[in-house]
Amino acid sequence: MGSGIAAMHYIGMEAMRLPAMCHYSPGLVALSVALAVVISLAALRLTFEFRDETRMTDWRRLASAVIMGVAIPVMHYTGMAAVSYVPMATAGGLTHADVVRTTVFLADMDDFAAMNEVYRAYFSEPYPARSTVQAARLPRDARIEIDAIAVYNH
Repeated sequence: MGSGIAAMHYIGMEAMRLPAMCHYSPGLVALSVALAVVISLAALRLTFEFRDETRMTDWRRLASAVIMGVAIPVMHYTGMAAVSYVPMATAGGLTHADVVRTTVFLADMDDFAAMNEVYRAYFSEPYPARSTVQAARLPRDARIEIDAIAVYNH
């Protein structure tokens, strides 16, 4: 149960699309997973120990439900403390103006005009050199992926 809680959290974190890079603290990630596993195991143990109780308002059954409910936010907030975000545009002091070449991978070339419109919002003349290709399939079934090369001139 705890590993499922942790998997749901970290898969959700990786599925987020942000203009930033995620960096995880391995120690805090391990702690968040351990907390989810230990707390949910305690709740499940109590649940199975008192499963034959006939009273619907037995406080021990309620306590096991509350303990299970605690496992999720404890894991979540510990997991959130384990991650730090670095904005991609400022990583290493680089900006979009430092980009000299891009390769654009599109899942469908029919999206070229829409991509070009958004591209112009991030880059200005002189535009970086660019190649655009259609890819059979992109990671996570993305519609677009852009690879950029920037020059550090600072």
